[in-house]
Amino acid sequence: MRRPTLIAALLAVACAACGRTAAAVPCPGDAQARLQLEGTLVEGADCAAEAGITAAPLLAVTVAFTGDASAAVCPSRALAEPLLGTRTGDAIDVSAEPISATFTSCSCTLQVTERVTGALTRDGTGAAVAFSGELVDEVTPAAGGACPATGTAACLAPCRMRWTLSGTR
Repeated sequence: MRRPTLIAALLAVACAACGRTAAAVPCPGDAQARLQLEGTLVEGADCAAEAGITAAPLLAVTVAFTGDASAAVCPSRALAEPLLGTRTGDAIDVSAEPISATFTSCSCTLQVTERVTGALTRDGTGAAVAFSGELVDEVTPAAGGACPATGTAACLAPCRMRWTLSGTR
């Protein structure tokens, strides 16, 4: 399966084979904090296993405000696109564009939609110092409907993976 935007941080992007160094996509807006996020899987263990995810997410991100009511979460790694969305104060709700994926047990193309919700915590000076929330990856057949299995194992799609997220500077 092609890993979702944040989950992809668990697996190395093989850019050495590209023959060039890929730069990180710039994070739009006003950076509020650069944080190290760690996830704990709370739903979808079977889905995560089918996706080949064997470890909890651990990654560096920048949380930025792109307007009075908008925000971005930008993974700090090469070629990662920002997750964009809304905010109310320090509470954010951002998502990535759906990406194509495959499970070995499914005979159709899948799509993964990734969403991060949560809130920044600020210290006495007003600086953002932590984040708590969740990451949800929805895996669905790209064409909708059911997806036949490729063999004897059932196709798990649609399925969902949900992690609680926490992080500090």
